[in-house]
Amino acid sequence: MIRLAALTLCALALLSADAHAYWSAAGSGGGSGAAAGLSAATISVPATSGPNVVVTFTQQSSLTPASLPSSAITYTVERRQGAGSFAAITTGGCAGALPRGTASCTDRVPTTANWTYRVVATFAGWTTTSADAGPVAADATPPSVVSITRAATSPTAAASVSWTVTFSEAVTGVDATDFALARSGVTGGTITAVTGTGATRTVTATTGTGSGTLGLNLTDDDTILDADLLPLGGTGAGNGNATGALYTLDRTAPTVPTSVIANTTGSIPGFIRQGGLYFVYANVTDATGAGTVTANVSTITTGQTAVPLVAGSFSIGGVTYTHRSAQLTANAALTAGAKTYTVTAADTLGNTAAAATFSVTADNTAPTAAAIQTANGATTVGRAEQGDTITYTFSEPIDPISILAGWNGTATDVVLRLNDGGLSADTVTVFDTTNATQLNLGSVSLASLLYTTASRTFGLTGTKSRMALSGNAITITLGTASGAVGDVLLNTTMVWTPSTAARDRAANPMNATTRNEANPADREF
Repeated sequence: MIRLAALTLCALALLSADAHAYWSAAGSGGGSGAAAGLSAATISVPATSGPNVVVTFTQQSSLTPASLPSSAITYTVERRQGAGSFAAITTGGCAGALPRGTASCTDRVPTTANWTYRVVATFAGWTTTSADAGPVAADATPPSVVSITRAATSPTAAASVSWTVTFSEAVTGVDATDFALARSGVTGGTITAVTGTGATRTVTATTGTGSGTLGLNLTDDDTILDADLLPLGGTGAGNGNATGALYTLDRTAPTVPTSVIANTTGSIPGFIRQGGLYFVYANVTDATGAGTVTANVSTITTGQTAVPLVAGSFSIGGVTYTHRSAQLTANAALTAGAKTYTVTAADTLGNTAAAATFSVTADNTAPTAAAIQTANGATTVGRAEQGDTITYTFSEPIDPISILAGWNGTATDVVLRLNDGGLSADTVTVFDTTNATQLNLGSVSLASLLYTTASRTFGLTGTKSRMALSGNAITITLGTASGAVGDVLLNTTMVWTPSTAARDRAANPMNATTRNEANPADREF
C-alpha cells in the first residue's frame, strides 16, 4: 500500500504544472507524502536602464511542512534580447543558482537592446517559471565624441581661440589632460580652460607664435564617463580618440611687390604729366586676402596721403595688377623728374607691413617730330614700291595706343596711301587695315608732283603694309601697290606735319611743328 501511494503521488506531480508532491519525511521501510505548491518568485525590472539592469525578487511563501529547509529552493535568472530565446545569465551578479532569500541581483547587459527577464525556481527535481518581466530598454553604448568644431572664424591672428566639443551624451571627468594641441608652423600655445557640462565642453587655448595651423585633438584615457560609468569609446584607452578642426593662424603681413602709376588714356606705365589724369596700380599678396590697400601720392597730388585701391583685375603695360585706385589728377604745377610714392597694405586680420616705396617720372615736355626718312627696299630708287620703307622718328618714345587704338607697338598691318596732289606735291598718309581710319601720324609731303598721277594704296590687297615701333621710331614697310606709280628723277626734301592726337608716355600731346627731311635732299623710296 505504501509503495502504491508513492507512485500515485508521483503521477499527480507529473500532471500538475504548479503543484508538485514530494516526500515530507523518510522512514524505515516507509514514509509519508505531503503536497506543496512550488511557485516562482515574482520579479520586476525598470522600464529603462543603463547597461546595469536591477532584477528585483518577490519570493514565494515558505514550504509546508515547515520542517523542510527553505534553502532547498534556488532561483535561476534568464533573459532574452528582443524576440529571441531565453537563456540563463552566466556572468555578473545574476549568474548561477541564487538561493532563497535573494532580494535582487544586478545584470550587466552585453549590448544596447530591449531585454526581457524571467526567473526559474527549482526544488529537488521540480521547476516552475515566473511570468516575463520587461522589456527594459537597456543602454550599453559607451559615449563618443560627435564633433570638435571651431568656436570662432578662421583664418585668425588671435592670441587665444576656442573649440566646441560635443559628446553623444552627457559625460563627466572632462579636463585639460584629455586634450592635446596639434601644431603646424606654430610654436607654443597651451590649453588654458575647459568649461561646460552635460554633452558639451568649450576648450580654450593660446595660439603661440608664428603662422600655420592649430588644431585640438581628444586623447581617450578612459577617464571620461557617462552616467552609467561607461568610458568614452568603451573600455580601453585610445578607442575614443577624436581629431578636431584646425584654425589657420596668419600673422604674416601682406606684401606689395610691384606698383606703377600710369596716365588714364595711355598703355605705358611709369609716366605722368602736370595736370594729367592717372591711376595707381599695385600687386598685393597675402594668404588670407588683403583688407585695405592705400597709396600715399602726396608728392604728385597734394593732400592725397591715403588713396584707397580697390581689388580687381587691372592690366597696364602687359602686366595684370590686383588693385587700382580711382582716377586722380596730378598737381597743375608738378615739376618734372622722379616722384616717389608709397603703398601700404593690411590684411583682413589686421597684419600690416611697412609701406613699400615706388617711383614715377613726371614729364611735362610735349614730343616733337624729330626726323622723317624713306629707304629703298625694292629695285627702283625714286619709285614707291613694295618693300620700300618710311620711318617717322619722334623726340621721345611715343605711346603706340595714341597712334592706333589697341596697338602695343608690335608689327601690325596697315594701309599706306600715296595721295596724288594734283598741282601740289604728292603726300603720304597711313590708315588702318580697313582703309577707313587715318592713323595719328599726320601727313608727309613728298615735295614733288611726279610720285603718282592717281592716288594709290599699298597693302589694301595682296601683301599687307606693316607698321612696327622701335624705340622712338615707327617704320612702315610698303605692301602691294593698287596701281602704277611714277618715277622721280630729282632730289626732294620731305616735310612731315605731325598729328597732335599722338601722345608720349606721359600723355603729353604731340607738338604740331613740322619737320623737314634732313639734308642732303634725295629721291624718296
